[in-house]
Amino acid sequence: MSLSCIKIEKILYATDFSENARLAFAHAVSLAGMYRARITVLHVMTKAMDLVSGYIGRDEWQRIKAKHMQSAKDAHAGTLYEAAAVREALLQFIEKTQHVQGMSAFEVEDVLIESGNPVEAILRVAEEKRADLIVMGRCGTGMVDGTMLGSTTSRVLKRSRVSVLAVWLPEGGNECSPIDWRSCLPAI
Repeated sequence: MSLSCIKIEKILYATDFSENARLAFAHAVSLAGMYRARITVLHVMTKAMDLVSGYIGRDEWQRIKAKHMQSAKDAHAGTLYEAAAVREALLQFIEKTQHVQGMSAFEVEDVLIESGNPVEAILRVAEEKRADLIVMGRCGTGMVDGTMLGSTTSRVLKRSRVSVLAVWLPEGGNECSPIDWRSCLPAI
C-alpha cells in the first residue's frame, strides 16, 4: 500500500465569529504555513451581525458600522453597508493576526461576505475557489436560519467534495495543547 502526498494549496476558512471559529482560524493559519497554502475567508451573513464585535471589540465594531451606515439609503443599501462593515472587520482581524509573534506566515487570497443558506454558500465557495480543505468550527454561536451552526458543520461534512477540518473548542473553552490558542490571536 502506498500513500499519496497530501497537497493543500487553497484553504477555505468559514467563520461565524464564535470563539470556536477563532480557534479554527488558528488551525487554518497553521496549515497554511505548513503547506504554503492561501486562505479564503468566508462569512455567511445572518441577522446576528453583532457577533463580529468578538473579533474586533464592540466600540470598534460600532465605529465601523456607523461609518458604513452613512452611505446606506434603503434596506438593500443597509445590507450592503453591513456586508462592507463585516468585511472591513475581518480585514482588520487578519492584519493584526499577521503581526502576532510566533504565528505562521500566511497569505489571504480573498475575504468574502455571502448571504443565504450557510451550507450552500460554503459548498459553493469551496467549489468556486477550488479549495483543497475547508476549515470551520464544530459548534458555533447559536441559531442560524433556525438551526445550530454545529448542524451546519455536520451538513458541510456530509456534502462536501473536499476534506473538512471541523475544529472543536477545548473543554472549558480556555485551554489548547500544546499552546494556548488565544495567545496566538490578537485581542482586538
